[in-house]
Amino acid sequence: MVGLIFNEFLSFVDSRWPGRGRILLGIVGRSSAMGYDSLESYDYDELLTLVRIVARGDGVAPDDTLRQFGMRLFEQLTVLCPAFRGRGEDALTFFEGIEDMRDEVDFDGAEMQCLRCRKLSAGVLQIDYASVRNLAGLVEGLIRGCILHFGGGVLVERTDLPGAPGRAARFVLTAATSESARRAV
Repeated sequence: MVGLIFNEFLSFVDSRWPGRGRILLGIVGRSSAMGYDSLESYDYDELLTLVRIVARGDGVAPDDTLRQFGMRLFEQLTVLCPAFRGRGEDALTFFEGIEDMRDEVDFDGAEMQCLRCRKLSAGVLQIDYASVRNLAGLVEGLIRGCILHFGGGVLVERTDLPGAPGRAARFVLTAATSESARRAV
């Protein structure tokens, strides 16, 4: 996994608890106070170690921490990655075009291959995630972050699929009616 994601996670931690990101670097044995080289690849297990440490400190499940991070990460990616800008007028059209983005996104193309989107009907989109990496919580956070980025109005239903926890999930995104739009996301 590319260092950009690790650095964004440290920034996410620091935004909530100033200075804690640097402490995390020491815990995982990183001698550089600068963090990770944004373009280098690192073992994703190290990210999960960082997530588990933060989750334990917060008294929440690692999946919850990944989800919260994913929501923030989506907004950061709209700034950092040109491929995330100008992609549709709402979350559903953004995800309908995600397969076209695969060649444009450099930060972790392998993980992008783990997403499959299928339009079920007008206003309903299914996103399937399946990977050897247990990052379904992060994917859910990215989905929810995308919905917030486009102003809400989409309901998300997550179903974990059989197998190891966090490695496969189905997300059904449904355009909300005006009455339920306030509860979306």
